[in-house]
Amino acid sequence: MIRISKNDVYIDRPKRKVDLRDIEKIEVVVPVIRKGGSKVTVDAITHMLSSSVAHGNEIVNVLLKLTMRSGETIEAKVNDRILTKNSLEYHACVKRARELENELLKAKQR
Repeated sequence: MIRISKNDVYIDRPKRKVDLRDIEKIEVVVPVIRKGGSKVTVDAITHMLSSSVAHGNEIVNVLLKLTMRSGETIEAKVNDRILTKNSLEYHACVKRARELENELLKAKQR
């Protein structure tokens, strides 16, 4: 996970230590994990037949994206395992990511 200690931010995944003052932008992102083979075909057919606007079974990760002053981007993974979008675990993980985002923003303002 992510820990804040004075002006340092410790990130577990990927293993990094960054200076809080070097972080320019913080955001929560939820990229879809691409599946391969027949799973994609089955999902496409299910989606087409259900007349749904969005896939209900998209597999995602929840990331806390830190953009540094140098232009480098660090994507810290918040979830421990792959999540299905709109599941209870997904919503809990997004909530946790937003809380981390707020903690980092508050720490930057000190």
